[in-house]
Amino acid sequence: MGNSILSKLEVLFKNRPTILKVLKSLGLLFSERVLRMAVGFFVTALVVNHLGPESYGKLVYVIQYVLIFVPIVTFGLGELISRDIVQEKYSEGEILGTSSLLKVINSFVGILIIWGSLSFIEISLHEKQLVMILSSLLIGHVFYSIAYWYEAKLEYRKLVMGRNAGYITSIALKLLFIYLDMPFEYFMYAYFIEMVISISFCFIVYVRMNGVRHWHINKELLKSYYIEGLPLFFVAAFIVIEQKVGIFMIKMFEGPTELGQYSLAFTIFTTLIFIPQAIVTTLFPTLVKSKERSEDFYFTRMKKLYCVLIWSSIVLMTGTYVIGGEVLKFIFGEKYSLAIQIIQVMTVYCIFIFFDAARRKILVLENKGLDYLRYIGINTVFVVGYQFYLIPKYSVFGAVYGAILAFITSNFILSITNKNIKFSIKYFFLGLIYPVTRLINKK
Repeated sequence: MGNSILSKLEVLFKNRPTILKVLKSLGLLFSERVLRMAVGFFVTALVVNHLGPESYGKLVYVIQYVLIFVPIVTFGLGELISRDIVQEKYSEGEILGTSSLLKVINSFVGILIIWGSLSFIEISLHEKQLVMILSSLLIGHVFYSIAYWYEAKLEYRKLVMGRNAGYITSIALKLLFIYLDMPFEYFMYAYFIEMVISISFCFIVYVRMNGVRHWHINKELLKSYYIEGLPLFFVAAFIVIEQKVGIFMIKMFEGPTELGQYSLAFTIFTTLIFIPQAIVTTLFPTLVKSKERSEDFYFTRMKKLYCVLIWSSIVLMTGTYVIGGEVLKFIFGEKYSLAIQIIQVMTVYCIFIFFDAARRKILVLENKGLDYLRYIGINTVFVVGYQFYLIPKYSVFGAVYGAILAFITSNFILSITNKNIKFSIKYFFLGLIYPVTRLINKK
């Protein structure tokens, strides 16, 4: 019987090479993430216990402050590059050359803004110097356009190899710094080196495979990227503010210990939300092709995508509440018990994050990015407002409560006024009940 099942699967995948390629890509991404989670949790536990909540909070604050400005460089080009490579409206050289020029300009703008903004935040001179050093990573994002080429072509093996090379180096450095009893800034240098190696590896491999002589600038495409990318830039900026503003408000209203506890929860949370990003990024090229095939086929694929994401988040939330708390307590220790309680509440928010990861890509594909911009803009305003009100009342939990309430409020308002957001919410529920409807239809 086992051989019969295997033979059927072999025939199925042989006749569907795209599905096989998607499954292989997902397998690579999830194997990478499982490795990172297994090793990362262990190393993070060592780092947070070595630094303590206060110093770990400083480390996360410096890194996240720089990451707030990354959307200036990326400019929402990820979806546009992937879409254009799949649709082949422009040559690969035009797409990569033009997008790289745009990122070069934006990276220098971003660095200048970071340096100028340091006059308005209350952190030590040493922390400001670290922010200035780390800001140079924005230039590295110029070369990260290559990552979108790997994603569009579903060539994840080399992309994963590059990221793993940087990650393994970073892990080795962190263990060395723990052994040498180094202060928190050295762990920031480990993060810096990881990014440099990952980006350099991916770029060098691409150059050896394809070269860059065919890269050139298309003025029409450059103009198009500015016009299409501007709303996506605001989307990315709002998403970053929405996700990270809690860290800065906790620093404002609470003490350094609470910031360290929330920072650990936030680190674990950002690891978990890789799951929807991996699923959506891998399936996006097939979603683009399904739309070209027929509307019915496209809507069926969309429903299945929402189903996978929503039920993955529910399983994640359930697992975290049932066994996750004890596992995390064993890994990080009793002194981070508050962080563990925070991450359990955050997994409820994961349901909305998983759904929204797909909605953003779908609205971009349908050239409805302005509708998503309206949603994320309103949602960010509510996040800031709710967290400003709730953090003084509920401490670190107020940041999570505020994010959940903002999502519910903004979607309720826009479901009344915007048909595209209302349509996406409809497919949220269709994805939620899809397994039940499948069973009923089979009967």
